[in-house]
Amino acid sequence: MMPVTEIPDLPEEFYVVNDHALNRRGFRYVPCEASRLLPTVTYRQSEYEPFTPRINYEDMNAQVLVNAPGTAITTSKGWRMARANIGVREGDWYYECKILRGIPSPTAPPGTSNSGGHVRVGWARREAPLDAPVGFDGHSYGLRDASGQKVHMSRPKDFLGADFVTGDVIGLRICVPPLSVQRGLSSDAVARSADIIRDRIPIRYKNQLWYEQFEYQPTKDMEELMNPSPGTKPSAPPKTLPGSWIKVYRNGEYVGTPWEDLYAFLPPASRPSAAIGGRELDDGSLGYYPAVSVFRGGVVDTNYGPDWWCPVEGLKEEGCRPMCERYAEMIAEDALWDVVDEVHLLFEGPGPTTVAAAAAPVQVKEEIKEMVMEDE
Repeated sequence: MMPVTEIPDLPEEFYVVNDHALNRRGFRYVPCEASRLLPTVTYRQSEYEPFTPRINYEDMNAQVLVNAPGTAITTSKGWRMARANIGVREGDWYYECKILRGIPSPTAPPGTSNSGGHVRVGWARREAPLDAPVGFDGHSYGLRDASGQKVHMSRPKDFLGADFVTGDVIGLRICVPPLSVQRGLSSDAVARSADIIRDRIPIRYKNQLWYEQFEYQPTKDMEELMNPSPGTKPSAPPKTLPGSWIKVYRNGEYVGTPWEDLYAFLPPASRPSAAIGGRELDDGSLGYYPAVSVFRGGVVDTNYGPDWWCPVEGLKEEGCRPMCERYAEMIAEDALWDVVDEVHLLFEGPGPTTVAAAAAPVQVKEEIKEMVMEDE
């Protein structure tokens, strides 16, 4: 990472991430490595430092800058978004955001300058664009610092009734029904299946190995819901998750439930682009992710627990878990699915979309695709 100085008066040093494969339209990237423990699939998913819950360096806009621990972001540009490296598929979960630079506090010392920066915080699915704020479309739910409004599908509505300002800590809690309940909501065979299927190939980028896999894309139904075409019959509304909600806390105090019955995310609600070969499958990454957006010098930090900036009484007793616990769970899930892929390929052989290199020897082959990314 390379430090930057283009934004004056930052609360700490921020860096450009220039050695990671950034997710782009239609494709997603995760680090991988050659593995002698998986001789048939050859590679396994891996992680890199810091080995903690944080902002996902591949899953943020190219203009986003991060601090050394990987928990805070800023940008010198317009609205840009970043998702965390941990997501929610079921259960009751919580994380915090601290506004390090945004709208000045009314109690700030006289003469405190207004940087003009802004922040939005919330939860986002895989389809939510990274070059727009949280709440831009139907795939994310966001809180706006100006007036404390809630934003979904770019439609702001009153919520807090006041700005949340520099120094404020916003707690975001999400509850999603069990996957068994979600699968039972649909008659679609893919949605009802518990299979995790990952279509991906190993590639090389800046002398590092990555898995390239299909990214989920906004569906036509969701786009029409946000921008209905005049004179056309509206599509059936997207399925929702009964009993799901997002609750908000400000400086440790509960302030309300801005959203209930969140949109479903399992296929067919989410799907990659068929035009580039994507299949309507669950690859294990679907769900809601902590997501933060910044605008022209706004700075926001994230905290996934277990030590909170503004502890909320009763969270643990109510069954709510800190998002940090999802990190170990997701590592275990990835390892399990790697083993499942190995066993499946060993006994079933390559399918029509399976990586041709999967039966190659363990060592990294020179013919692995070399990826070149254009600067944004």
